[in-house]
Amino acid sequence: MSVSEFQSYLLKYKKHLAIFVSLSLLLCAFYINISKSYTAEIFIKYLGEGAEAGLTENSMELNPYEIADALIVKKTLESIGEKGGEYNSVRKNITVTPVVLSSEEAKYASYLDNFSDYGNTEENKTHPVYYSIKFTSGKSEEYARRFLNSLVAQYRIYYVEKYAYNSDMTLISEKAVMQYDYFETAEILENKLRNNISYLNNIVESDIDFRSSQTGYSMTDLATEYESILQNDLADVSQLILEKGISKNGAVLKKTLQNRAENAEMESNMNAEKANSNKELLMTYSKKNKEYVWNKSNIEDEHQIHSDAERDYIYDTDKSVYDQMALSYNDFSIRSKDLLIDKAVYMRNSERFSEKSVQDPQVEKALSAICGKYNTIQQLTEATISDYNNFKSARCLANVSGIAVSENVSDIIYYVSTLVLSIGLGIIVIVFLELKRKKKI
Repeated sequence: MSVSEFQSYLLKYKKHLAIFVSLSLLLCAFYINISKSYTAEIFIKYLGEGAEAGLTENSMELNPYEIADALIVKKTLESIGEKGGEYNSVRKNITVTPVVLSSEEAKYASYLDNFSDYGNTEENKTHPVYYSIKFTSGKSEEYARRFLNSLVAQYRIYYVEKYAYNSDMTLISEKAVMQYDYFETAEILENKLRNNISYLNNIVESDIDFRSSQTGYSMTDLATEYESILQNDLADVSQLILEKGISKNGAVLKKTLQNRAENAEMESNMNAEKANSNKELLMTYSKKNKEYVWNKSNIEDEHQIHSDAERDYIYDTDKSVYDQMALSYNDFSIRSKDLLIDKAVYMRNSERFSEKSVQDPQVEKALSAICGKYNTIQQLTEATISDYNNFKSARCLANVSGIAVSENVSDIIYYVSTLVLSIGLGIIVIVFLELKRKKKI
């Protein structure tokens, strides 16, 4: 086949070739439209003191892959106006990748070159603190960017609530709590108040006395409000209940307190037994340790330095074991004595109540008022904690880059590839048809 013949074939079938190429490009455009996807990426850094050791602010194991947790993804979808129930199909499009700096890789390589003990090498290897977060979506470039931005924001809140400070701080249902006996209702309120005070004071002691721009309250202000309810309102009504022995069902309450006293005594005895067992082990361990470490004799002079070093190492190691055993003994002993005090308090309180049942409107009104005061302060606390979490998240996690969005495959690549392939295939078909026609002639 000569060049002139080839050109004549193309001229003869140029319309057919043009139609074939056009159809191919149309199919390409349709495919691009249904398969186009965008990937949004951002880099984050963990700022906590224990991050390089792989630990969170409360010394739990750091797990960056939690950013794809179902709860976080669900809240992210809801925050951008999507249905939260679709989170399972979205989670698989989120990718978390650790980023190791070149300086860290070089340092780790030097450890491998200079140490034969792989365990020592691992100790010197720091955990990554930089991570790449990617999200892929077929909807649009703007959607991918908006989703990833919201995902990181939701993860910040989740991280702070779980690993920085967490507590069961909730509103009180007055209807539910007032179903108990007066004494038990007062106990529930006291526990809630003390829990909230402890939570707020822990934040102040370990961080700063944050003041919310939304509520105007600081953590100390809120703790003072709870303390006021505890020491004034609740203390007064609790004293009234105990002094007058007011109970909705005296017989049941007395039995409840007596059961608590019995349980406290049983638990105290168990802790006392554990303390005695630890004490015996402590004495035995101490005796054996002395015999092993200090009674080595007939050591040659040239080995004396090595022997002394070995002895000191054994002593330091075993000393930590001894200390742990001593601490366990101390903990069990203290717990046993505390439970005996609890028992005495339960018995004394049970003696204050008779088996009569009394409904007291004054006590009910006072307890109801405390519930109302608690819930008012609790709502302010939730708003203040929300502000604090936003503030704290900036000190736990940092965005070290903006969100960059890219198409996974360029449209131009698809169109150029389709154009080349369709022209090539069209020419092959044209030549094949003409050669076949010639053979028949």
